[in-house]
Amino acid sequence: MRPVPARSAPPAQPPALRALPAPPALRPAPVPPPTAPPGRHGRRRAPRNRYDWRVTRHAARPVEVEDDEKHYLATFGWVAAWFAVPYALFAAWTLTFPSSPGTACARPTGNACPSPRSLALTTLIHSLPRVGFALGLALIIAGLIRLGSAAWRPATAAFSAAIIGAGAATVLYSVINSSG
Repeated sequence: MRPVPARSAPPAQPPALRALPAPPALRPAPVPPPTAPPGRHGRRRAPRNRYDWRVTRHAARPVEVEDDEKHYLATFGWVAAWFAVPYALFAAWTLTFPSSPGTACARPTGNACPSPRSLALTTLIHSLPRVGFALGLALIIAGLIRLGSAAWRPATAAFSAAIIGAGAATVLYSVINSSG
């Protein structure tokens, strides 16, 4: 190991150089302005800076700003899902119904007393054209919503189209059945 050399004192400056001001890096930092006295809660306020009153603009995500596509296929898929999922759940639920007519039908003649399961499945199959009509109407409405605006997400536009389409189909069926 080598011995560490001892530091020597810096060389003395001539008297003329000592009177010069210190370089900017060695000047003492300016004293911060005095803060307000403690408030009634005993805390001091943070010193104000020039950014305190500046308006901050929160920009939307770039994907939302640049995404002006209509997403027709996604919307139509969501419309079909809003109809198909409840229909499939109801069909699965009807399979839990009993398959025998029970004791209420003592003497069935010519299938006069169907089982609750077969009755529910028959009703489900017979209502399929009405559901198809409501689905078609909802798809048309979803296309019109998408044609008018791309601001809504596909699931939201599809949900509103499904509600409007099902309601319009119900009204049309009610009008057709009441007049004839």
